Amino acid sequence: MLAHLIADFVLQPYELVELKRRPVGLVIHSVIHAAIATVLVAPFLPGWPVVIAVLAVAHYLIDWWKVAASPSRGPASLVFFLADQLLHVAVLGLVVVGAGLSLRGEVTYGSLAVTGVLYYAVPYVAATFAGAVLLYQVAAAFGTRGDPVQWLLPRRRVEGLVARGLALSFVLFASPALWVLGAVPFVVRALADGQEPGPWLEAATGYGLALGLGLLFR
Repeated sequence: MLAHLIADFVLQPYELVELKRRPVGLVIHSVIHAAIATVLVAPFLPGWPVVIAVLAVAHYLIDWWKVAASPSRGPASLVFFLADQLLHVAVLGLVVVGAGLSLRGEVTYGSLAVTGVLYYAVPYVAATFAGAVLLYQVAAAFGTRGDPVQWLLPRRRVEGLVARGLALSFVLFASPALWVLGAVPFVVRALADGQEPGPWLEAATGYGLALGLGLLFR
């Protein structure tokens, strides 16, 4: 899961998203997925070459379908984005079971510290980097702002990374009474953006993602 999040959201710039309209872009993206998954999976899975090959091919086919079928704007674009991610997660689960591992089993990397860092990296990467793409998709789907690409620009992206990361940290490590503090940056940003419903929908999406991930990994 961590390999998927890194390859799909940290190492997939907007230029690669556009390049994926051609087969070469899909191949590059799938190779990146295979490389990151190899680094994280090989230490504990003896049959990792077969697993990585299956993941790479499956990722290519799912992304090819999404690129070919998904519209660029409107609610359907958000539906295709979510369906794409659900398919990837389903494949990950099937591959884990097919490799003889348990979905509820624990994986360690020889060090509790390293294992803990990798464990918490999943919700942090999901909340921060994947969260930026989710907000872009929400903006494109519901027209919350004139140019959805604003969510992918450096300044807005950093603001979102900090806000969602802070909210996630409160839910993961603080008492429930303090969780509301994580919502403050979202409320401030929504007020600064105006009184229209759009910014509040974006704020609810960003904070809701951080809250949900925090509850899942707490």
